[in-house]
Amino acid sequence: MEKYKLTQNLTSLGECDPESSILFLGSGFSLGATNISGEKPPNGAGLRRHFIKQLGLPDDTTYDLQVLTEEFAEKDAQKLSDELYRIFRVTTLDDAQTAILSENWRRIYTTNYDDVVETHRLAANAKPNTFDVSEALPNKLLHGALIHLHGSIRLVTPGNLQSSLILGEASYVNQYVVRSPWYDQFQRDLAYASAIYIVGYSLADYHIAALLLENPQLAARTTFIQGPTPDPIFLRRTSQYGRTLFTGTEGFAAALANAPRPTVPTLHNLRSFRSLAPMRDSQTSARPTATEIYDLLVYGDFNAGRLARSQPEEDYAIARAEAIRTAADAIEHKSALVIDGRLGNGKTIFLHLLALELSARGWACFLFKPGNPDVAREVAALSRPLKYSPTETALFRLRGSCRKIFQIAQSQREFNVVSAV
Repeated sequence: MEKYKLTQNLTSLGECDPESSILFLGSGFSLGATNISGEKPPNGAGLRRHFIKQLGLPDDTTYDLQVLTEEFAEKDAQKLSDELYRIFRVTTLDDAQTAILSENWRRIYTTNYDDVVETHRLAANAKPNTFDVSEALPNKLLHGALIHLHGSIRLVTPGNLQSSLILGEASYVNQYVVRSPWYDQFQRDLAYASAIYIVGYSLADYHIAALLLENPQLAARTTFIQGPTPDPIFLRRTSQYGRTLFTGTEGFAAALANAPRPTVPTLHNLRSFRSLAPMRDSQTSARPTATEIYDLLVYGDFNAGRLARSQPEEDYAIARAEAIRTAADAIEHKSALVIDGRLGNGKTIFLHLLALELSARGWACFLFKPGNPDVAREVAALSRPLKYSPTETALFRLRGSCRKIFQIAQSQREFNVVSAV
């Protein structure tokens, strides 16, 4: 049992940055709340037992929740709607839930029908900022948006009950969620999150685990928060998806309060950007060799340092002086510049030549490297150019989709974005 004791060590949560992390709420998270009937909202198994009892069926019945709720309605959807409303409309939260939800999470996803998060936010005079997968995906999701993957009690009416709440088997869930634009949003959020905290997860939600399993790299960033009683079966079944802390919501809230927060990004510890410094890149004294030039032309093996060393001569790459000056002038006139061309046509070399020109004009230039979830805070660090650079900052992105960096840069007036697509 020693390994389970280790998982209950609150300090094992490690560094935590809610602003770049996803909070995923399973049915176990809501157990500490109180609904409008003065009871605790049930988890998935509890909801099924509730309807078995309401229908007077034996405890060992095998009917799933979908069948049970349909039988409960008996051609009267209003009856089922009222019962679900009574169960999942929440009035109060416990202290642990309040503490966890008070953190500034990047995004919150939940498989719960209840309005626990909305109740917390309204009590704090904040906008609910909530969606579920039956609604259209907005063009822009604000920071902290809450997404109900299985539907939300706030949208339920007798007329839309079957389409608003997902009460059935995993096959229906996959059809409903995976084919939704919200699934793509979910995957993007997972990819860019610094950490994923899943509180109150149920093994019955194995379709959610399947979504996580699609990206094995997520396991290193995923933490399951379960009740304080160690469960070896749960530990075995979820080991491939991430680590597990058996602390309960109370322990998780305490761990969050004491967890160290990441160092504020500066120009000296950036992970999403690399400085394009001509003096550093041109340190090699020898000029480019014939084999280096051959490898560049034949295999596309480009070396920024060798390009910087060869300037202003053209023995490594054509200078494109007029086009470079035109591009630099456009940047200095506050224009966003897109470099377009086919594969192997020299976009990367052009951008590095442009960086050399802008550096000569007093700009500090940085190469954007995708994949770091803390990119927004690093852009904020770069928005203090007077402290670190002579004038302004140019951001370079060499390959792949530029949508994310464009969205971030548009909110920072100090920046111009140069990109190759």
